[in-house]
Amino acid sequence: MYNLDFELNGKSGVIHIDYLANTNVSESGFDMLTHLGFDVNMCMGYPTIHASIKNFEATGYRRLCGWIQVLKCEYFNSPEETSPVHTKFIIDSLYSNELPFFAYGYPAELYDAPCNNLIAPYEKLTWTAYTYLVTMPTHLTQNTISYLAGFQWGYTEWNEADKREVMLSPLKKISYDDWKNKLELLQEQFPKFSYC
Repeated sequence: MYNLDFELNGKSGVIHIDYLANTNVSESGFDMLTHLGFDVNMCMGYPTIHASIKNFEATGYRRLCGWIQVLKCEYFNSPEETSPVHTKFIIDSLYSNELPFFAYGYPAELYDAPCNNLIAPYEKLTWTAYTYLVTMPTHLTQNTISYLAGFQWGYTEWNEADKREVMLSPLKKISYDDWKNKLELLQEQFPKFSYC
């Protein structure tokens, strides 16, 4: 359990984060994904994260906020390698190609449980999520998306003796400077918004 402070529209709040290894297929919702054609029990040991806003002083429209999640996927040819042979960044949008948001609401909650993202011909993947609480682009914000708070989490998965191994990365707070480093990617993929 982790807590991060933030401020939105002059009101203080706390982001409460539960970050654990997946230990239950039903609890994580993977039992609903059997139609995808892979063994959903593979999710065991991968991370689950649930971020919700607690102790928030704001009411009404002042509570509107969203989550943007940028993924960094580093692929390796063997489990022993420490330098990736391929790296890609992805805006992890759940809604459409028109919106960069992973979640939004009054206030927004976030849940994610990644699993089995290692692709052939690679033998190891380091999957890192940069997760940002942001303002929503409305007339109140001049259509601007601004950083409020952020954290980094993820995992490494690799094949060893015909078995998939998973190691969670530590969760850590990330700063506005980290957000600034992602702005070029956001502007390139979602140019109709302004970012701060």
